[in-house]
Amino acid sequence: VQLGVAQPMLVSVPRGRYNDLKPSIDVPKTLEAPFTAGQQIGTVKVTLDGKVIAEAPLVAVAAVEQAGFFKRLWDSFWMWWESE
Repeated sequence: VQLGVAQPMLVSVPRGRYNDLKPSIDVPKTLEAPFTAGQQIGTVKVTLDGKVIAEAPLVAVAAVEQAGFFKRLWDSFWMWWESE
């Protein structure tokens, strides 16, 4: 699933500190469709000197339908395999 922010993130930082910004994302390890466009999936945070200075929801860019039976079966097998 493609993720993005619903609104642009604007961050004010002191001059010369742009390279010190640290973006991070928090999303579940596994995702199961269906998803609607705009549905929140996770969070993006921007930190400076260890302090969160901006935070926004990560949303599904487009809708994702649930897969068919055999695709779900295959995906379940792989999720089980990777958890072992």
